[in-house]
Amino acid sequence: MVTQRNTPSSPNEEPDMQKSAQLSDAKQTGRLLLSISLSKQIMTLHQLIHKFSFEDVFSDILRNVPDAEDRRFRFLLAFNTLRSITPARESNVVIEVLEKDYLGDGVHDIWIDVTNTRGSNIWESLLAGQIKLCPTFNRPDASCDITDEMIVADFLWQLVAYGFPKESTALSGYLLNNRRFPESTQAEKIEEICSYLDIHQVTGITREDIRKYGEAENIAWITDITSYSLPHDKAAYDLTCLLDDFMWFNNETKTILIISASDGYEGEVNKIEEFADNMLKNPTIAYGKPILPGIEVMAIFITE
Repeated sequence: MVTQRNTPSSPNEEPDMQKSAQLSDAKQTGRLLLSISLSKQIMTLHQLIHKFSFEDVFSDILRNVPDAEDRRFRFLLAFNTLRSITPARESNVVIEVLEKDYLGDGVHDIWIDVTNTRGSNIWESLLAGQIKLCPTFNRPDASCDITDEMIVADFLWQLVAYGFPKESTALSGYLLNNRRFPESTQAEKIEEICSYLDIHQVTGITREDIRKYGEAENIAWITDITSYSLPHDKAAYDLTCLLDDFMWFNNETKTILIISASDGYEGEVNKIEEFADNMLKNPTIAYGKPILPGIEVMAIFITE
């Protein structure tokens, strides 16, 4: 045990042993934050995306998902489009950086919170949005190393998965209303879902099937995509955790689950189907095609 000396050699001298003990305590309690620039200053997406070249960002995606090379042009177009946008002077957007080490070493993702941005230009607001580090379960972790390039890569991954820079109702809905209590109207939700069906070439359910619920007591939806850093065998766990979190707040009488998965994820799709059959209320499962490698899900909760 380290004991502080009662009589230092000079009034301004702090004992070396005390300094060592304090540093050790800080490491053990996780008070040393991530060793990235975000721990030193608050940055906006606009500032972050102008720090690097496209190759700096895309290389980490390729390291985790080599098949993304086939979509290089999509990512490059998205990257250049974002860099061309002049950010708003003020923005309420927060881009939360999530370290998900409980899913595997080095797993990370982002959550885009655009609350209170209705009536403003969504893209200008996004570029002015602040980056916020959100350690798992609010637990700072000094061992985690999420780089600024990874944050930009996560952002591009989510946008390209919805066809950006081509704009759609599904994309704006994903950014504005992909949360538990959105501000969107029933009619807006219907159009967001129908646009999602088109983008993902969904079979087994049609626009007309969705529009017939326009007079339902309530309709709500949630969607997610596996991050590029997520191991294949954790995809079902990650997505069913999302579904489990959102399925208790809608008093639904029927659920439609849309699964869009690329080759190699058949086992994870089976796990999601099993969860749906056992846990979702009166489920119907439809299937689509993902734009990026991995799995996407959309759950539609209907109260008839």
